[in-house]
Amino acid sequence: MTAGVKPSRLNEMARTVQDRQANVLCAFYTHSDPIRNYMMSRLSLSDGLSVLEPACGDGAFVEALHSTGFRMTIWCLDKDPAALDRLHERFGQTVRVHRADTILSPLKGGSGLLARNGFPERFDRIVGNPPYGGWLDYETRAALKKAFPNFHVRETYALFILRCFELLNNGGVLSFIVPDTFLTVGAHRPLREILLKSSELMEVITLPSKLFPGVAFGYSGLCIITLRKPFARPDSKHKFRLISVHLAEELTALAGGVDAGISVTVLQRQILQRPDMRIWASAEPEIESVLHAAKLRLGDVAECKTGIYTGDNRRFIRSIAGSPVRGEYYSSLPASDVCDRSLSEGEKARGISALEAWIPIVKGGSHRFVQKTSWVLDWSVSAIAFYRSDTKARFQNSDFYFREGLGVPMVTSTRINAFLIEQRVFDQSVVGIFPKRQEWLWPLLVILNCSFATKLLKEGINPTANNSANYLKKIPLPNLTHEELRHLGAIGRLIARKRRAGLNTDAEEQAANEQVAELYQRGNLPTMQGTWLDAHSSDGNTPLFPCLRERPHPYESKRRGRSRSAP
Repeated sequence: MTAGVKPSRLNEMARTVQDRQANVLCAFYTHSDPIRNYMMSRLSLSDGLSVLEPACGDGAFVEALHSTGFRMTIWCLDKDPAALDRLHERFGQTVRVHRADTILSPLKGGSGLLARNGFPERFDRIVGNPPYGGWLDYETRAALKKAFPNFHVRETYALFILRCFELLNNGGVLSFIVPDTFLTVGAHRPLREILLKSSELMEVITLPSKLFPGVAFGYSGLCIITLRKPFARPDSKHKFRLISVHLAEELTALAGGVDAGISVTVLQRQILQRPDMRIWASAEPEIESVLHAAKLRLGDVAECKTGIYTGDNRRFIRSIAGSPVRGEYYSSLPASDVCDRSLSEGEKARGISALEAWIPIVKGGSHRFVQKTSWVLDWSVSAIAFYRSDTKARFQNSDFYFREGLGVPMVTSTRINAFLIEQRVFDQSVVGIFPKRQEWLWPLLVILNCSFATKLLKEGINPTANNSANYLKKIPLPNLTHEELRHLGAIGRLIARKRRAGLNTDAEEQAANEQVAELYQRGNLPTMQGTWLDAHSSDGNTPLFPCLRERPHPYESKRRGRSRSAP
């Protein structure tokens, strides 16, 4: 036994090595009949076709192809020799296999791997479950960046889509099951642009990862994308279906030609006109209408920033004793030890001269309108020096600490929850939203907590659990008159005041929900004058409503300290 290492730790280390080896291959094998049968139904199979499985694994799709009864030539690639051995054992000479890295090996051309091994250079059908979710060593990552300079290489499944689209014959069909992140994530915009301009999307199915045995992503769901490579440019009138399913039975029905799930038909060229060309659409026409017609977005009227990461939260963050926080990871301290006085500008910039100095900080969670202080952060001089110098820490966007603003948790699975930051520091689990005019703080608090804003984000911008600053700033806003802004602000103040007092606010929140939905759906005002769309580009120091000013001085940062900026 290794000296100084407990048996339990050795077992843990062994599991970690095994997990890393599996993770390098990024292999999730497709043992789901509803998924495979649906994909077979969308390939338009027939006798005489050449079919490629570019990451064949244990042959789940080869088995499905054989079960169709069509006489096709099946070709398989995989970089795992053990997988290829299993394929030989299972299917013998009925498939042609070769060891290759589909996205990095030189495949095409007379000297390419395909031609040298008797493979065709292009295929009639391509089907598969490309690797995803795996760890890439630095050498592989560097090679991928060199081979695909304009693409997001950390998610290799996207590179499989790109490479395999090149390997399709004109008129050929591809069907892949992959994470749904590439449909909306900004980093995958170049891939979406190629697909929208060069292919004909036939159908895109979104489904929860729990329908895929052995996979349960917290950050995204899955999708099955089926597309055709046209002989020329895609027809300008080409349409495709986006379908959301939640049950295996719905996939089975679709495979049998029966409509199921929630579907919407989309004109492909219209997707090119959407922000970031996101391949996503809501089944609710009013959501799509607002997304396409929006002239004002959250990023136009507010700064959206990510907060501090200490580099060692267990050391620098405490919970306040008695606070309703989950887990025992953090130590706690009594409320009497919290520094609740106003800090000087020097203390905000350089820290408090004390061995330990604990100040309020806001973190993520399901807080709406207000968040009571449950967490504190070490703001001593030595702690600030650590945050600024440690390689793991991120003292980012520090000009926005101690400001009035709104906080939205970075990760949420259901709805947007916005709350008042109230001049506290915010950590990286929160996106801080800082209106360019203070009188916009309260109306934005109401708008972001309404269900219509959540629908715009989750159904039109980014359906994943990630609410990063870059996604939040794209939320469309209704064009409001000054009086409407004032009215929403009054509602926000009332709800916050009642919540602080522990009173029920269901009636007020329901009324706000209905009002905001109506304001979003009424379309543009007859004139843009006298609205915040007209005002957001004017002098930010000129108050629209002087009576709503919290302080008489301009709403801008007083300090220009050194920080590493982040969005």
